Amino acid sequence: MQPNFADYSPNARLPSYACPDRSAFFTKHIVAEAASLAKDLEKHLTKFEHNTVSYDGWSSKGCAEIYTVHITTPWPRQSYLVEGLQLTGKSTDAETLFAGIAAVSFVSRLTSDTVVLKPQQIIIRFVAWRISIVVSDTTGNVKKCRAMICKKWPWILNCPDPCHQLNLMMKDIMLGSKKFPKIAAFTQVSLVLSRPLVYTNYSMKVMTIVSSITTYFSHSNYATHHLKEELKKEKDQRGI
Repeated sequence: MQPNFADYSPNARLPSYACPDRSAFFTKHIVAEAASLAKDLEKHLTKFEHNTVSYDGWSSKGCAEIYTVHITTPWPRQSYLVEGLQLTGKSTDAETLFAGIAAVSFVSRLTSDTVVLKPQQIIIRFVAWRISIVVSDTTGNVKKCRAMICKKWPWILNCPDPCHQLNLMMKDIMLGSKKFPKIAAFTQVSLVLSRPLVYTNYSMKVMTIVSSITTYFSHSNYATHHLKEELKKEKDQRGI
């Protein structure tokens, strides 16, 4: 007579035993792995000086307010996500951001209560003297937070995000060129190819072409795969 599976189950031998939920293991495991990875990252970044700290905010689909903080090394130029500040339900003013990034207690202007966020100690943890510049966009709260960081650590340079500024400028030019013909020339380029007795003018809408190319690759996994394969053959592998 073959034994029943129930004869080997924990409950059959120990009725008081409660079988743990599968999520219990994963939750503890992920936290432990994240802590181990963070420790290895801190050790890795001690090899570099003149690092850049950058941060930006975004909202998840569940309307959670999250600010990500990154450190970029000078050479090789690589960026690392070092912290995610969970600010859901909190005011995302400059003082709150500064408290999260620099681990400082402050008095809220809205409630007059002392606010103490989780002591991330991002700048202190990654050694302040190894950081040379702080970068963010020019929104009022993050701009003020940059100034507060530079005041506390005077050797850190205050830098608005040039890529973000350039993106906003190009967006304004593209939108404005549709309404104002006088600045339409910014979105076009004329190439004159000189040949003996032959002059050919080519007018190309550069922004339209670039936009079409990037949109195509962002919607085609097949094209992106082959682009990466071709990119492996090139010295400059930054892509489009």
